[in-house]
Parts: sequence; structure tokens; C-alpha cells
Amino acid sequence: MRPTLVGDVEAESSVAVPVGDRVRPGQEVLPSRNVAAEYVVPLDVMARWDAVAPRAELAGPVDGRAALAVAPHPDDPDQRCVVLQWTGARSIRPSDPHAPLSRHRLADHGLRDVAWVGVVRNSDEAAAAKDLVHHLVLLDDRAVEVVAELLTVHRVPGGTAEAAKRLVES
Repeated sequence: MRPTLVGDVEAESSVAVPVGDRVRPGQEVLPSRNVAAEYVVPLDVMARWDAVAPRAELAGPVDGRAALAVAPHPDDPDQRCVVLQWTGARSIRPSDPHAPLSRHRLADHGLRDVAWVGVVRNSDEAAAAKDLVHHLVLLDDRAVEVVAELLTVHRVPGGTAEAAKRLVES
């Protein structure tokens, strides 16, 4: 039996279940805070990086700025670091590097379709202010979630630690 959230959206089929509908005996009802309402859509940031490079560096937030620097993809003719920079950053949350992404709360809600960066739709975290966006970045061993106003992509020479620090402090 597929779970139904009374008054919200059915997790599997996105069919609305109006408030006040009766729940049939034996029907599973999810709590009102349903992660199925959240889903991830891929975002093309026009850059690829080495997904297995061990030197991804996360810096910030400092004065609302945060940065994630990663090594460029080996096939990329531009071998400068790829740096994702967020302004208006409200939160940064790396996942546990020892927990498989298949156990991430969004694994069955679009995460598997994301190659590099995704946007989390219907995010409670981003709903706090209408100008916030909830991004999810996939790395080899973890995901990084950032809620911020703006994401920009930069190419910066040097190592990942220096590149991330430079953009957070600029």
C-alpha cells in the first residue's frame, strides 16, 4: 500500500489528497513533516569536476558567503579549480561521509537523477524567505546542502583550500 499524507501530496504519484478525506482502515498516514514533499531537480552549472577527487574544500559561511572548491574533471581543458560560491548563505550541511547516498532522505525523490548539482524544491529550509534556494551538491563521499540566495560558479587557479578561502573572504 502506498503512503498517503492527508491534506498534502501523495508521495508516489503527486496526487493531491484534500484535507478532511477519510483514511481507510489499514492505510498508512505519514506525519505532517513529509520529506516526500521535497524533491530534487538537476541544475546545470556549466562545469564538471572530478567526482572522486579527495580534496573538495568547503569554506564558510562567513558574512553570508560560502564556497565549495573541487578539482576540475580530468577531461576539462580548463584545469583551474571549480568553485561554487554562495552569497546570502543561511546554512551549510554536509552529509555524513560514512553514510551511503542511497540512504539520503531525498534518494528516492530525484537525487538519483542529479549528476553534480541539484535544487531541492518544496524545501522547508528555503521557505523561510522567498529569495532563498536550497542547493544539493554531490561529491564522491557525501552530499553538501546549502541554503542561500545566489549560487555562482568560478574558475580559480591554485589548490582547492586556497580557492575556497579566497572566494569566501572576497
